[in-house]
Amino acid sequence: ILVVDTNGKVIISNKKFLSLWRIPESLAAKKDDKLLLDHVLGQLKDPGGFIDQVRQLYSQPEADSFDVLEFQDGRVFERFSQPQRLGNDITGRVWSFRDVTDRIRAEEAQRKNREAAERLAEEMAVIAEIGRLVGSTLDIDEVYERVAAEARKLIPFDRLTVNVNNHDQNTITVAYAFGTNIPGRRPGNSFPLQGSVNEALARTKTGMLLHPTNVD
Repeated sequence: ILVVDTNGKVIISNKKFLSLWRIPESLAAKKDDKLLLDHVLGQLKDPGGFIDQVRQLYSQPEADSFDVLEFQDGRVFERFSQPQRLGNDITGRVWSFRDVTDRIRAEEAQRKNREAAERLAEEMAVIAEIGRLVGSTLDIDEVYERVAAEARKLIPFDRLTVNVNNHDQNTITVAYAFGTNIPGRRPGNSFPLQGSVNEALARTKTGMLLHPTNVD
């Protein structure tokens, strides 16, 4: 709690307030609100917005206010302010601060967990649909089209191909291509299996992540 009169003099500040804002007792003893403001500004992510709000409230003595303050070190405070009254007269302003860092972090963790669970459920549904399509009696070209559409829900891509490896002839034949058109890599085109990514996939029986710098 901090109470400041209409002349900017600190009337009351409790130890919890000084602890939250890391204000030394020697500074608090001066009872000067401007000195306190100058001391705390460097702790905040948005010092300009903070001081603008303070000035606005001091210029509107009857106004109430509630907002959230974010600190450079990751802490989060709730700030509530209201006029201090003596009878019908406004004699100053009361500021109240609450450290809600743990609550905000817990809420953020819950949000991330919920989003991760929703994303996993969506991914599993897509994978199940791909499995159903692959095992269906649809025309193979329609299977390719629909599998490509489902795969794009999981991984954004510029190009997707289905290739047939012929180990006896050491060739790869493009069975289906979706997306970016690459000369020599259209459906029906064949090219050597040896030295290709397909050869490595067939040999290792594992997936690969490649990061080419260009289409070539």
